[in-house]
Amino acid sequence: TIVIQAYTRGFIARREFEYRRREKASIVLQKEFRRWLARRKFLRIRQATISAQSYYRGKMARKRAMALKYEKSAIIIQSSWRK
Repeated sequence: TIVIQAYTRGFIARREFEYRRREKASIVLQKEFRRWLARRKFLRIRQATISAQSYYRGKMARKRAMALKYEKSAIIIQSSWRK
């Protein structure tokens, strides 16, 4: 009977170990998938932010360049007028 008990306990222990190993593996997979989803969402938001900032900064730079062009033109006209 001791041999049967030992065999049965070993069988139960191996089954429990395998169950826990698979459960741990599934938790790791779920965690990595959630991490990947969060990273993908973050990268999309970051790219959208960069695009918006780039558009705004380009618009401001073009506006400043146009203002400088008009200012330079005004200076040329004024200096010509004064001569």
